[in-house]
Amino acid sequence: MKALIQTALRTRKRKYDIQKLPIQIDGYFNAYLAANPEIVADTESLAAYIGITRDELNALEHHKKVGRCVSLAKTRIASVKKQLAYRGKINATLLAFDLKNDHGYREKPDDAQQMITIFKGEVLEWGS
Repeated sequence: MKALIQTALRTRKRKYDIQKLPIQIDGYFNAYLAANPEIVADTESLAAYIGITRDELNALEHHKKVGRCVSLAKTRIASVKKQLAYRGKINATLLAFDLKNDHGYREKPDDAQQMITIFKGEVLEWGS
């Protein structure tokens, strides 16, 4: 993931200043969305507002300086969408799809994997 971040930041000419990214994110929530009530908070619209791609935004989530700010913004977006779903403004299928694709949610926790038992030697005796 670190290599992806470095590649994303080096290979394109940045239209933003990494130091100003928290200010841009704040502007997205407090000015842009307030001025455009028809727009629902979304990772893609946040990325477009900043002038980067969705993949670059996701990579910045792991950036040393601004990663926490990006993570908090994505959490805030997920919260908005969940509230819309609770109120019936967006359907549950769309919410589930969005949370999986943009916010890393899973249907089952990783630790709920099946337990595999390996038998040594005794299987041959049982099979005879």
